[in-house]
Amino acid sequence: MMNKNRIEYFFFSLFAKLFKLIGLNATRKLGKFLGSVVFYLVPIRKKVVLQNLTRAFPTKSNHEIKKIALYNYQSITITFFEFMYFPSATKQEMKSIIDITLTDECKEIVVEKIGFMFLTAHFGNWELSALSFPLMYDFIFHILAQPQRNPYVTKWSTDAREAFGNKVIMVGVSVRHIIEALKKNGVVGLAGDQRGPVDSPRIDFLGVPTAYHLGTPTIILKTKSKVLVGFAIRQTDYNYKMNVEKLDLTNLIGSQKEQIIEIQNRYIRILEKYVREYPEQYFWMHKIWKY
Repeated sequence: MMNKNRIEYFFFSLFAKLFKLIGLNATRKLGKFLGSVVFYLVPIRKKVVLQNLTRAFPTKSNHEIKKIALYNYQSITITFFEFMYFPSATKQEMKSIIDITLTDECKEIVVEKIGFMFLTAHFGNWELSALSFPLMYDFIFHILAQPQRNPYVTKWSTDAREAFGNKVIMVGVSVRHIIEALKKNGVVGLAGDQRGPVDSPRIDFLGVPTAYHLGTPTIILKTKSKVLVGFAIRQTDYNYKMNVEKLDLTNLIGSQKEQIIEIQNRYIRILEKYVREYPEQYFWMHKIWKY
């Protein structure tokens, strides 16, 4: 396994060096091209993607579903290739490729450096959200991350996420570190759309009852943290726009469990709005409706 990991990492790092050499624009175009190649010739998880899209958008024709699936492969490949390029980018380049708009409520929280949680999802370029947002407003994110099977790739990914000053918190020791960061007016960034275990309460996503992890809304309720939500949405020129809004945490009623579920529900409603508008930019390759 160690030799396999080293071989995988060799090719992984080779791609990263190639992207540094050819620059961001060429990296994106290559990602789009190879995404199409994978879709047609090496259909990794294609069945899962088509099943998910058909279930999420039952009124769309087979032709429409396949077209979205093709664009989805292109989008995901671009996202991963961009992430491999980002450690080579300058701070100014990172700032230049995304336009962030804050509501007045969000601006007050960000400018005053009040500790908060930033929720994104596996949508658009989720890595860019965590890398660029702190650069724009001169603070760091504590980023919750999942270790990869290959330890060399995990180390590379951690270094990449910390390249501009952020700090990575690995899943497993996350809860204590998240609470500590929030108590010190720190900022914690994470994706809140992970599939939960089979016995999780179901929350509708695109009309389908969906199991979600409820650790994040549990921490939100426990710490009374303010929560901002934003997604880096890819535009036709490959750059990004992100509208950041404050998650409404008022008028939570019922038991603690019911309030936790409602917090997650409100976040999912925001995510759902963007997924309906840009269905090709969501990460459909995971079995979100496994059970």
